[in-house]
Amino acid sequence: MDSIWPKHDIVATEANSKMSPVFTDARVLGLDAGAVSLSAVEVDGHGEIVSTFHEFHHGQVEACVDRVVGKLDLGRIRAVATTTSTPWFIRSDRRIDNQICLITAARRLHPACRSILVVGGERFGLVRFAADGTYLSFKANPLCAAGTGGFLDQQARRLDLAGVRELAALALANHHPLPQIASRCAVFAKTDLVHAQQEGHSLEAICDGLCRGVATNIVDTLFTGETIHGPLLLVGGVARNKAVVRHLRNLLGMELVVDEDLAPGAVGAALKLLEGRAIGAASSLPIAGIIDREPRKKVCEFPPLELKYFRQFQRILRESDPVYDSSPQAILSEYNVSVIHTGEAMDNLLKVFYIVRHHPDVALFVQASPAFCCPSLVTEAMTHEIERKTGVPMVSVTYDGTGGTKNEVILPYLEYPRSPNVVRCQVPA
Repeated sequence: MDSIWPKHDIVATEANSKMSPVFTDARVLGLDAGAVSLSAVEVDGHGEIVSTFHEFHHGQVEACVDRVVGKLDLGRIRAVATTTSTPWFIRSDRRIDNQICLITAARRLHPACRSILVVGGERFGLVRFAADGTYLSFKANPLCAAGTGGFLDQQARRLDLAGVRELAALALANHHPLPQIASRCAVFAKTDLVHAQQEGHSLEAICDGLCRGVATNIVDTLFTGETIHGPLLLVGGVARNKAVVRHLRNLLGMELVVDEDLAPGAVGAALKLLEGRAIGAASSLPIAGIIDREPRKKVCEFPPLELKYFRQFQRILRESDPVYDSSPQAILSEYNVSVIHTGEAMDNLLKVFYIVRHHPDVALFVQASPAFCCPSLVTEAMTHEIERKTGVPMVSVTYDGTGGTKNEVILPYLEYPRSPNVVRCQVPA
């Protein structure tokens, strides 16, 4: 994309590592939109942070950008840099990889640190450097919310708290033994929360147990078997949670530098853009120059999936489209489950309900259960309850989940029963 700014405003210099401003009042804007919040940073031509903005966007990123940019003196902004996680409709002169932004910001503001731990709303990761500062590796959590800021937000809602700040404050006030709460899986955490309450643990102890679980999960996932050089810099939204920070210090036993105010993505993007550039004369910019409000055609990396066989089945079955109009809460309450227990295990119960409703002659449920798949384990544990309420027997086929098709294992069940007038089986999950 061409620069959204006049070309004479940004002039390349010979020294890539130096930042030489033409006018000291000119600035670069760095933007980073993460899973839960938006960060914006104004940086002057010397690379010094002039102002920072941080706001939870609640999924309304465009409106959040409007509010943040409305607070800026746009006449001083000469360029915009964004992270690669920032949505496409925020225009910029350069989009920079999130990890590069993180490292750039950390090296500029905390040059003595030799490792970086970033814990955000949906991901956490560890950047390792050698003792001399040479980059070694980056390691991140798998695609699961457990151990992230989003996980704590979800648990705070389950505990009917105002938010994660209240959860952290309660955890810091705890002086009682901690309950064991599974933090590796949000599904199991729900069950452990209920058990902790039934066992009489205080709300403070439960909150503290959650924070310890998050810290333990981070350490086990990222630090096991790794050589870590200190000091270790902690950034990201969870760096504001002093209860988690306390447990991390105890578990790691190394110097931990906490910068809860640093927005590494936004800062790193602005600093990276400044490298090798000087900022030119001032000019004003309307807000429409930053936000691209024109609709774009969606481009898919792979061709969309086609319902190749749907038309053939419809020609034979001549069935109308199923209706899904029952209250999810009413369905789930039959199993003492609430809509707050979001996840695949909840989805499976809804699938079972509608399968029986739309196919009353169903004779068997077959569940394909990858080993260590939490939703499958939960659904399998509810087999007897599902059979009692639906009158349909259910079997679970467990496999290692490392790949390969399991159709050969499931095929024999398709022969049950042999009556041609009965729907033989349905696979809910």
